[in-house]
Amino acid sequence: RLTIAEGLTSVEIIALLTTTEGLAGPVPQRVAEGSLLPETYFFTYGDGRAEILGRMQRSLEELLEAQWRERGSGSPLRSKQEALVLASIIEKETGVAGERARISSVFHNRLRIGMRLQSDPTVIYGLTRGSGALGRSLTRDDLNAESPYNTYRVAGLPPTPIANAGRASIMAAFKPARTDDLYFVAKGEGGHVFARSLNEHNANVAKWRRLMRD
Repeated sequence: RLTIAEGLTSVEIIALLTTTEGLAGPVPQRVAEGSLLPETYFFTYGDGRAEILGRMQRSLEELLEAQWRERGSGSPLRSKQEALVLASIIEKETGVAGERARISSVFHNRLRIGMRLQSDPTVIYGLTRGSGALGRSLTRDDLNAESPYNTYRVAGLPPTPIANAGRASIMAAFKPARTDDLYFVAKGEGGHVFARSLNEHNANVAKWRRLMRD
């Protein structure tokens, strides 16, 4: 069996497939970002790497189609691809299962009112193009840089997914929680704290900074 972790980029998944013992044959070196479904895939010794890759793509397409048919009304997402892009951002923003739908609600609420998403993981993807971890903190220059993935400067969603989102994040993108939240910031002890107003958010950020200093 081969287990693909949620949130890996396509470059990282291709590298994993290439080094998996028991599989045969080459694998394409360029695969569209976000087009694979991270799960555990069982295989027989000698199965082709390209075949496993195809299964990952088909599994994603089936999940997207099912979720698109069941989507609620009033969503700002205009296509399955936009939902996939948002799912990848949710995937990179939190690893806490219980938060995904609420993180999704923040981004849905921002999209509805034309507010920029201001998501750090999108900026990081613009810098690395999925090649791996950035290896440092984001700087003010990074947040001001011209890039289609810099959601601090560009309105709406980035042009492509920024990772391969897992099943739970995809479902959260289609079915966000019902909230008035517009902001979130790390608690400093795992998870995030949410806010509806900028004043409330600034207070949460100040608390997080105190925790980081301590």
